[in-house]
Amino acid sequence: MKKPFNLAYFISPHGLGHAARASAVMNALHAGYPDVYFHIFTSVPKWFFKDSLDGQFRLHELVTDVGLIQTSSLSEDIPKTLDRLHHFYPLPIQFCDQLALEINALDCEAILCDIAPLGIEIAENAGLPSFLIENFTWDWIYEGYLNISKEFEPLIKILVTIFKKATFHVQAIPVCNPDPLASFSVPPISRAPRTPREVIRHEMHISGTQKMVLITMGGVKEKLSLLGAFKNHPRFVFVIPGSSDTIKISGNTIHLPYHSKFYHPDLVYAADAVIGKAGYSTVSETYHARKPFGFVNREHFREAPIIEDFIIDEMNGIPLSQEDFHSGKWLLSLDSIINTSPLKHEATNGAQLVAEFVINSL
Repeated sequence: MKKPFNLAYFISPHGLGHAARASAVMNALHAGYPDVYFHIFTSVPKWFFKDSLDGQFRLHELVTDVGLIQTSSLSEDIPKTLDRLHHFYPLPIQFCDQLALEINALDCEAILCDIAPLGIEIAENAGLPSFLIENFTWDWIYEGYLNISKEFEPLIKILVTIFKKATFHVQAIPVCNPDPLASFSVPPISRAPRTPREVIRHEMHISGTQKMVLITMGGVKEKLSLLGAFKNHPRFVFVIPGSSDTIKISGNTIHLPYHSKFYHPDLVYAADAVIGKAGYSTVSETYHARKPFGFVNREHFREAPIIEDFIIDEMNGIPLSQEDFHSGKWLLSLDSIINTSPLKHEATNGAQLVAEFVINSL
């Protein structure tokens, strides 16, 4: 590949974790091949990519996936999810043919997919290679809800058929459903920080003697009932993205808007501990930053036990029940959480390995 080239990227809008992982891969591709141009297909807001990407891109606003309809960061609405899925699948033939023509008109060399099956189907229609990058696929997730509704069965069959069409298959650790036929697996993929820890803390007016605790729910807005308890722990500064429409300081709590001037990986590296939902991007960013992690899992989500085992085994994380998280009971153990030493691990970012694989494959 000795000329500038275009790549299409289809990204699931389920939370922001898939967009974060895709952004890490795109940045690694840009670092190795600066002339790459990305055509991003998703309903994730454009600002997320403007904040995250180093290279050039164009956002094509498109609903590429259903995922799970969530009522909060820790719970989902199965009836609404099924309703959306039945409207989305099977994928309309005319729609797929038209989108394939658009992809070819953009002169794309390949389509990368962060678990959005639509991209794989379009790649086949367009005669292009496809790269599936995942730590789980939706058919595997939906299997976990068969005990709730058998309506998932035909949808699972459709998704299995589509995912098998991927030309290349990369699995990102922690892998939920290891596939012996996958191209290979890579260490956790995460975006890298950009601003030194000291600069971030200075901009937030956090002194050197204060401990910064980042509370993150993975891109889903969440009302926290424990905010009043923070004032009883003045040695700590609590930073909560997505808890306000503007940057607001209330005592020892810093509220940040859903979209703030602070890049999320910078917040992770600036923190002394991370507390929040154990979603893939938060786990991988905390893993590479080697920060103590008090994590809350989704009780009914099939990914949860795999993620939990990885955090405990590879990060020395502290599990928190949803009840303890919302009640603030974990605040009594905050010193022990902060003083937990993360386990040593290889610092290789899986994004670099994926980028090298994509470039070599093309």
